[in-house]
This record gives sequence, C-alpha cells and structure tokens, in this order.
Amino acid sequence: MIAESREEVERARKEVLDRDAMLLTLDVSEPWIVHKFANYLNLQFGDLCVDAECSVI
Repeated sequence: MIAESREEVERARKEVLDRDAMLLTLDVSEPWIVHKFANYLNLQFGDLCVDAECSVI
C-alpha cells in the first residue's frame, strides 16, 4: 500500500511539473504551487482530502 501511494504521489508531482511548471518561473507564492499539487493529488486519491485547508465534517 505504501509503494502504491508513493507511485500516486510521484504521478501527481510529474503532473504538476508537466502542466504547471511555469508557476515556478513566475512570481507566485508557495501556497499557489502547493494548491496546484494538492489538486493533482486529489485526482490520485479521490476519496481523501489532501488540501491543507480541507476540513473534515
């Protein structure tokens, strides 16, 4: 299960670099980049909330 999770995180990392690498060259704040990464993690772990500001009800 841990190996599978690592693969999912790696897929999300590659996705953010492939699609949103320009954020690293722009003057954007770190939360913007982390938010984009969290969006891709949500695609990999759809049943879990991975956003730092996600609240559990």
